[in-house]
Order: sequence, then C-alpha cells, then structure tokens
Amino acid sequence: MAQEKTSYPKSIYFKLPNYGIIRAGNTYIGSENTFNYRFKLDKDADKIHLWVWYGMKSFELSETVSEHEAENSEKGMSDLAAAVDEDYDVYKAKLKAGEIKGRRTYEDRENSGPVLSDYELFGEDDGGEDGNKSGEE
Repeated sequence: MAQEKTSYPKSIYFKLPNYGIIRAGNTYIGSENTFNYRFKLDKDADKIHLWVWYGMKSFELSETVSEHEAENSEKGMSDLAAAVDEDYDVYKAKLKAGEIKGRRTYEDRENSGPVLSDYELFGEDDGGEDGNKSGEE
C-alpha cells in the first residue's frame, strides 16, 4: 500500500500521524515534557477534535487548557497540526516565564536536589521513611 502524500503543512514540532490513522477512528496521544495533546475523530459530528493539557496526569484526570475541532478531512488534520504548534509555542512561553513547571530532568539536580529514579516513581509504595506499608501500625 502506498503512503498517502499530502500538500498540506505538517507540524513543525511533532511527528503526527497521517490523516488516514485518525480517519480510521484511532485516538492519537502525544507529549513533550509536560505538554500533552490528543487527537480523536467524532464520527457523529464528522469532526476531528484536538485537546491540549499540561502536567504528568492522563487526559481523563487533567484539566484541558485548549480545545480545537476541524473538519474530518486531510485539510482539517493539517489545521489541527498548526493549532497544536501554536499551543506548544504558548506552552514554551509559559514554561520560560515560570507560569508552569516542566518535568524535572537530571540536569536539575544541581539546583533542586536529586531526581527520582524510575523505580522510585513506578515501584511499589514502601510506606515512607518509617517503613510502614499502606498504613500498617
């Protein structure tokens, strides 16, 4: 199967799926640092939706900071690619101004203490420093 060619502009920041992926009914989620986005087709309204949120939580647990919709077409997908780029520019400005926080990196250790390892982030809760697990006394 030949790959779809498009004459419409693509995102300058993100490698987004081609329109055929969204047209097939797939949801596409991506992120960069604490900037997150989600594309989904609404078949009833025949529109493609884009939601943007900040933070480390999932879409369902977060507050949307930006929402866009476009026609269900290749051009609509291109319009949303431009919208996600604009939203990312806003995010970068807020990050630089200190209005929002990004994910800590290993380079941040000199300024704000150690960064947690993957084990510390995703491992089982050991109950804290006193060694108690899940409220055991």
